Amino acid sequence: MGLGSAEDEMRTVLLGALMLAGALTLGLPASANGQERDPQEQFNEAVELATAGEHVKALDVCLVVLQRLPESERPRVHKLLGYSYMKLVMLPEAWYYLTAYLESSGKEDTNAGEWLQQVEGQLRLTHVKVTLTCDLSSAELRIPASAPSRPSATLPCPVAWWFKPGKYRVEGFVPGQKPVTVDVDVRERGDTGVREVRLASAAPARTVEGKSGAGSGGPTVISKPATPEKPSRALEWTLMGSGLALGAAGAVFHGLAYSKNEDLHDFYRDAEYYPDPMEAKALYDADRGDEVRPKEIAAYVLYGVGGAAMLAGIITYAVRDGGGTEEGRSALLVTPMGLPGGAGAMMIFEF
Repeated sequence: MGLGSAEDEMRTVLLGALMLAGALTLGLPASANGQERDPQEQFNEAVELATAGEHVKALDVCLVVLQRLPESERPRVHKLLGYSYMKLVMLPEAWYYLTAYLESSGKEDTNAGEWLQQVEGQLRLTHVKVTLTCDLSSAELRIPASAPSRPSATLPCPVAWWFKPGKYRVEGFVPGQKPVTVDVDVRERGDTGVREVRLASAAPARTVEGKSGAGSGGPTVISKPATPEKPSRALEWTLMGSGLALGAAGAVFHGLAYSKNEDLHDFYRDAEYYPDPMEAKALYDADRGDEVRPKEIAAYVLYGVGGAAMLAGIITYAVRDGGGTEEGRSALLVTPMGLPGGAGAMMIFEF
């Protein structure tokens, strides 16, 4: 083989390789070339997939493009999501997205309304509707999918969702923070239908100019130190104030008991009506047990509870750190207790 023929063969191989590379490049999707595909074009593909019965693939495309489309286009995605979830018998998801569509589309859609009515009717037979709220307005919730094979739904809080009776784990989070896991126990009967997910707000950080390392003059980010709170003595003063009030109420009952007892003494000592002292004493004892003794018992109970509250307040003031910290928190419990002649109360104080 001559030199010229070898060069021609090399050119042919190189040309073929370049043509093959070009063909492969043209055949790749736009995202593989470093360009994101048009979300509207992707949504149109999702519509075609759903029309062909490929609802799982249609869902995957819709969930990708939902946040990339303008607000005015999202109701259409909600409707397709609701329809595909309904066809896959994932009813809680179908209800959520059909409701979102009807609330945001601004137009009457009888077909979607009938779908939602049908889905909700089936859900009411087996599920409980629960509203999940959050203490932070920017929070999102990750709710387990109704089908084990599907990923969890990530939705903005608050969320109305249908659960079968049972226990579920819901994650709440805000951007840049660690998720908070909440156990949601849904009961078949007597469920309140409302749960709150509490998330700790992010601690503010401040930037100061300084050295972040040897030979570095860049900024150093440090956490703002917590400012010590002024000690609070609300619990102690509440206990002592309650003790004084209970003691005052006990004094009132004691005064009523004393006054009634004196009236009975004067009445049964009248010899004109009760010449027999033994009979008068028996009648006096009976009336005293009915009308005086209950007031005395009430007074003693109030004295006891009031004294215990006063003592609890004094002891708490002496041993508890102010500010209501977890380490120094005390517990006060007043429970009913049966007493002869009427009900009373028993106080339990815990450090």
